Amino acid sequence: MRSSMVVKVLIDNRHRDNKYAIEHGLSLYVELADIKCLVDVGLSDALLDNADKMDIDVAAIDYVFISHGHVDHIGGLPYFLAKNSKAIIVMHPSVLSQKFISTRNGHKDITLKTSVEAYKNRFLFLEQNTVLHKEIMVVSHLTNFYPQPKGNRFLYKMQGADLQQDDFNHELLFCFGAANILVCSGCAHSGILNLLDSVPLTINQKITSVIGGFHLLDEQENNKYETVQELNAIALELKTKYPETAFYTGHCTGDMAFLTLKKTLKEQLFPFYTGMTIVLNN
Repeated sequence: MRSSMVVKVLIDNRHRDNKYAIEHGLSLYVELADIKCLVDVGLSDALLDNADKMDIDVAAIDYVFISHGHVDHIGGLPYFLAKNSKAIIVMHPSVLSQKFISTRNGHKDITLKTSVEAYKNRFLFLEQNTVLHKEIMVVSHLTNFYPQPKGNRFLYKMQGADLQQDDFNHELLFCFGAANILVCSGCAHSGILNLLDSVPLTINQKITSVIGGFHLLDEQENNKYETVQELNAIALELKTKYPETAFYTGHCTGDMAFLTLKKTLKEQLFPFYTGMTIVLNN
């Protein structure tokens, strides 16, 4: 008998009901039969109010998975930790040991600035692919066969006093489910095709759903990113390699980029938004 997996979008840049707070951030609630998880925690404490409105008990969450070190994905962590006394916080060790900078709209520090040192006994730092539960795998070894998103060129980390292009060694990928796998991509800074190529599947498993940002940005003033031709190529590769997979994207996927991908992926591609609930077969 199949069980269901429930995904609720706690934080995204967009909503369809103004009772929910929105911000430039991402937080996803993933509920399995016996485990409750968050993937990322947004930019601020907004996830707490949204969780209450979506009937999510923050105190009951078992795991928090941090996809990478940018503050729009980890900024809500201090607020979460103040409300939850049991969850294990899973991330790459570089998330808290590096300083991250964006130069897209000026020079901006996008590192978590609030100390979480008091909670360090609850952190689980992973650098290897790790099975945490019969239905949860953390993927650290990411392939680089395909190009990374062009928006990465504005993203750096500090190396001493010098800016160094971010290599996203701090990015993790999260897989949920038994036979039908849900992949949570965070921002997909390594490239959505590389991330999916990195998922180690057994013969009885398949990627049936993908949710997260694809970091395919819309043109902004003089900043240009993937061309229509390049977006079409990404969409065609997704459709060819994953013809039965449902893709849910938002956050750092631009509106025009989404529409371009949609022309090829058609009914396989869906937008997500704050307040959305998705029920998946597991």
